[in-house]
Amino acid sequence: MNTSTPSTASPSRLLPRDRLAELLDLAQSFRGWNRKQLADFIGRDPRNLIPNSGIPKLDLVIRLGHVLEWPIEQVVGFLQGEDAPGTVDQQVTAGESFDEVYDRSGVAHREGNFQITIELARHALSLATTHVQHMKSLNREAGGWDGLGRHKDAHAALHRALKHATGRTEIELLVRSNLANAHYSLWHLFEGRGVARDLIASLSNNPPKSHPGRIALAMSYYSRGHSYRRLLDAHPHGCRLLAQLSSTDLRRAHSEYLHIAELTGDSSYADIARTCLGGAMEAEVVLGQRRAEDVVGVFSDSLDEMIEPDSCTRADALEQCGWWCIFGCNVLLRHVPPSDERERFLAVFTNKADQIADHLGNWSLRERVVNLDFVRRIRSLAGKGEPLALDDTDMRAITGTMGRFDRFRPLGWQILRSSRVV
Repeated sequence: MNTSTPSTASPSRLLPRDRLAELLDLAQSFRGWNRKQLADFIGRDPRNLIPNSGIPKLDLVIRLGHVLEWPIEQVVGFLQGEDAPGTVDQQVTAGESFDEVYDRSGVAHREGNFQITIELARHALSLATTHVQHMKSLNREAGGWDGLGRHKDAHAALHRALKHATGRTEIELLVRSNLANAHYSLWHLFEGRGVARDLIASLSNNPPKSHPGRIALAMSYYSRGHSYRRLLDAHPHGCRLLAQLSSTDLRRAHSEYLHIAELTGDSSYADIARTCLGGAMEAEVVLGQRRAEDVVGVFSDSLDEMIEPDSCTRADALEQCGWWCIFGCNVLLRHVPPSDERERFLAVFTNKADQIADHLGNWSLRERVVNLDFVRRIRSLAGKGEPLALDDTDMRAITGTMGRFDRFRPLGWQILRSSRVV
């Protein structure tokens, strides 16, 4: 296939220029072109297709993607070496076994060291010899990406993990439930609901008795219930049915997580259960089972009980409080007429959720905060002829959210183009 001497280096050791050369050869073979035809399409001299640095300019990457019929991100990923299954770096000790590296990746994840989690998970993948080990490594890598708020990368890792699925293993159940949650986090609500639905149906016929199986079932109800909840505003004519389905699933998830907390003695599962309860309460306002003012009061009162983020060591408890703030905003915007009091509650909820998202580095929470807060701020300036003022913190939040959530990008550009930076 190739018109140059093949590289004998392993994928993880290829230099940038070697990777570009490999892609050019692949493109030439795919199209059946000679070197001049390829160079003409890409807009380069045939003798100068590869720059001295080995790092191509953007126009070459885009045209190479067109030749190969690959998405641009796939071309970039290959050029950056993302196809290499694990690279040895300063986090890895020579001679370690798979179990040793995998266990260390778990410690890094629990400590919130997500970049190290990813590096160790990728090295564990390079040591994997079984399908289960491959799935465990990729699932752990996805956990690292999730912690960094890079849900598209988590989604990709989970899809790669499922290529090693062989049946109803415990790790496969976890991978599938995490995939449902990745879809939900990315606002792929129909996909998230579908993956969760299939897993729930599978587990309903044979209820899980293992810890991973129980977590997978609880996570599936969590993801499906929250997906139904997020669909409420997009489908107003079917909102009562969606609210009923959301409440039912989230109540079940609440029960499942409380049961896991009781069995394990781990309070973090009880915190996740409270997140489910808050989502169910939002849905039950739509159903008329709860008064909006009462639910807002419950969410507001919970802030008085919250430990300040810098003093709290329970990340799930903080995250639960952040999500209750978001649910409170949803209830206010959907059911409470505009008033000074409503604006006060919205400001309190968005400010507290922003504080928590910043402390945790939680981009799913931050996406909601940025969306709600800037819509509120833009609305407050309506008719005044004043542009929205953005500071450096605002710019970082908007830019980071645009990169992580495709759904937010149009609003992000609208905010940036109609504002002034101070």
